[in-house]
Amino acid sequence: MTVVALVIGAIVLFVAGIGIGLAVSRAGGRGRGAVGSGAGGVAVPAAWARSHDPEARLHRRIRQVAAALAALPAEGVATDVRFKVERAAGALDERLVAVAALPDRVKAEPLAHVTTEVERLEEAVADVTTRTAAGGDIQPALRALAERLALLDAARAELDSLGPGPGLAPGG
Repeated sequence: MTVVALVIGAIVLFVAGIGIGLAVSRAGGRGRGAVGSGAGGVAVPAAWARSHDPEARLHRRIRQVAAALAALPAEGVATDVRFKVERAAGALDERLVAVAALPDRVKAEPLAHVTTEVERLEEAVADVTTRTAAGGDIQPALRALAERLALLDAARAELDSLGPGPGLAPGG
């Protein structure tokens, strides 16, 4: 009888240990930078869904731009334009994640650049959606959007060529 009680006790302790371990691991992952998905599948902090930080607000604006374009009729906007907007939105989200990691003392200028790029993308997509909704000629708006996307690509390529600045290397 004592052996049976010991075995049952060991099983109960084992199951309780697993339950406690699962509870601790779930609670531990909540506050430590859990990851959500941004435009283009970019990993962004899950807290950005509710945060009022500038980076979080810009992230939500980027998602809204991509959603607005996705909501347009497929025949109205070419697939390559949609792809380019999604790629630009993903690139902007990547930059926002990088900006968010910067120390506050150096964050203002890069954040201002990303803000300007988000505003340009919003304007271009708004023009396309407005013209599409009005049933007008969207070709001028698509050309303007293509120009803005090219500018975003050029800016990103320039930043990529610079590499990390002094003291801004990953992990440092």
